Amino acid sequence: MALRSVHLLLTYRCDRECDHCFVWSGPSAEGVMGLGMVREVLAGALRMGTVRRIYFEGGEPFLYYPLLLEGMRLVAQAGLENGIVTNAYWATGPEEARLWLLPLREWNLVDLTVSRDPFHGEEAEPLLARQVAGELGIPVGEISIGRPGEERPAREGDLRFRGRAAEKLTPGLPLLPWETLRECPHEDLADPERVHLDP
Repeated sequence: MALRSVHLLLTYRCDRECDHCFVWSGPSAEGVMGLGMVREVLAGALRMGTVRRIYFEGGEPFLYYPLLLEGMRLVAQAGLENGIVTNAYWATGPEEARLWLLPLREWNLVDLTVSRDPFHGEEAEPLLARQVAGELGIPVGEISIGRPGEERPAREGDLRFRGRAAEKLTPGLPLLPWETLRECPHEDLADPERVHLDP
């Protein structure tokens, strides 16, 4: 297996502070990936020869929209695909969502993944973002994670107890001694298909 995608945590800052966030994002979180680092990561990805897609994530990458656009432009001009993960806070109305999304079509956006679950609060914004993205021909997906013990299955996988989730959502759940954890059930850490890079 070869590295296929690189996920850039463009910022730790987010307009929300979700209990399940694995990078401790929130309104007061600090750290933004500068354009120089985006260029360095892109150059490294191109040298590898196996990376096909760069994702912009956070926190909330739309909080740094000019940086997001320029990063996507660089990725597209290098011949790679772009992906974004967002909570869609910016989709406050159909016209507004269109204003945010329209420029992204230029830069080879092949996946707009919108978070929509009880942790993110608002239902209207993610639904509207998905609808408008579809109208614009932008491929759109959804991450939806259920709370521990909920019956409904997660669309992106089970809740992983990392970051803030390890602190906020584990009380009352059965625990395992760390010594019994011999392998990662979610990723092949010896030969990963993707990596996440922090600012």
